[in-house]
Amino acid sequence: GVRRVIRLEQNYRSHGNILDAANALIRHNRGRLGKNLWTAEQAGEPIRLFQAATDREEAAFIVEEVSALRREGVVLSDIAVVYRSNAQSRVLEHALFSAGLPYRVYGGMRFFERQEIKHALAYLRLVANPEDDTALLRVINFPARGIGARSLEQLQEAARQAGVSLWQAAVRRSGGGAKKGIDAFVQLIEAQREVCAGLPLSEQIEHMLAASGLVAHYQGEKEGADRVENLNELANAAAAFVADSEDGSLTAFLTHAALEAGEHQAATGTDALQLMTVHAAKGLEFHTV
Repeated sequence: GVRRVIRLEQNYRSHGNILDAANALIRHNRGRLGKNLWTAEQAGEPIRLFQAATDREEAAFIVEEVSALRREGVVLSDIAVVYRSNAQSRVLEHALFSAGLPYRVYGGMRFFERQEIKHALAYLRLVANPEDDTALLRVINFPARGIGARSLEQLQEAARQAGVSLWQAAVRRSGGGAKKGIDAFVQLIEAQREVCAGLPLSEQIEHMLAASGLVAHYQGEKEGADRVENLNELANAAAAFVADSEDGSLTAFLTHAALEAGEHQAATGTDALQLMTVHAAKGLEFHTV
């Protein structure tokens, strides 16, 4: 049959200025069939461009803009902040949290609620204090070390009978099918505690991410690239924390992370700024982006 190219050029969502900018940008792409978007709407407001030197400066600018719009009477839920990848939400979330601006991550989790970040923080909590039973249970078999539910039950029972922490029970443990896995876990945490003692905070995190096997585990997953990007962002978060704090210790950072994680995103029905990836924004409309 005859191949025909049908161009869908009329846009019903955006004002003229936005389409003109989009047309101008995409003109540089190679291998296009070419089309020219147009709208029956007016030109609308001019697009304003702000070029920040750092991601933190960018976040500060966004907080200022959002606060100004709010004073003008624009409701937060009519404003969207759109970014390329999930890991980029971390700096924004921190700035919004610090400014007391309620926000909601559309179609995703807040940074400190993401599974891979919770796993990483559990390892770090064990480096800071191996007696943390909740952290130990979260990661003793993640990534998998051949420690099954039955072995964990036995470990918990041994700890209960001896009146000690799970860590103490693991250190004392002998026999049982999972001995190898539990021993490997104990050695891993002990080695991390030794290595991390002399390292700056962000290096402690980078070292732990590699040694724990978390990065390798997620690199092996089909959708793992996003998770690895988030894990790397945790090290950036630590570097920023050290730059801002008088106490740049691991314990202080963990307290800070718990504080941000605990400030749950705005409840349903309350007015909140919308955060999302470009991908998640498809088909949605907002007063201000």
